[in-house]
Amino acid sequence: MGSFVCEEILDTFDRRTPRTAIINPALPATGWYWTLLAFVGLVSVYDAYLTYLFRLEILDLEENPVGLMLIRLDPHSLSFFLLAKALGTAFVILLLATAEFAGTRGLRVTRQFFRPYRELSPLSALMMTRLNQVFCRYRQTILTGVASFQMWLLWYLSMSE
Repeated sequence: MGSFVCEEILDTFDRRTPRTAIINPALPATGWYWTLLAFVGLVSVYDAYLTYLFRLEILDLEENPVGLMLIRLDPHSLSFFLLAKALGTAFVILLLATAEFAGTRGLRVTRQFFRPYRELSPLSALMMTRLNQVFCRYRQTILTGVASFQMWLLWYLSMSE
């Protein structure tokens, strides 16, 4: 057979547009990307600190039903709840940092990662490749949305009684 269908999609990005990193995802982001990523992590640490500090009242204050379920599993030490918060934050930060790494280096990472899956399921490899392209292209927009939510959360935690 000829070359795999994903090869065409992987090479469609026009690298001749020397604009900013938002327009051209092949260019590296400025320091604000990493600053926003650190901000997301720090607000999450502050949230976990407040959760532990007010652990006696957290059952009454928590508004998330999944969070309430995790708190009820271990109401004294909140281990399940804090572990879920830490893993969720670590996953988001790792995903956004990986997207920045893959976005600045083009799609070579995607091509190498999905090469073994071409024979097994060409359609799923094509879908995953396209998802990775979209995520790498809009990584800065996604991070800005996550950081905006964290800014609101910081305000909510600081201003609520």
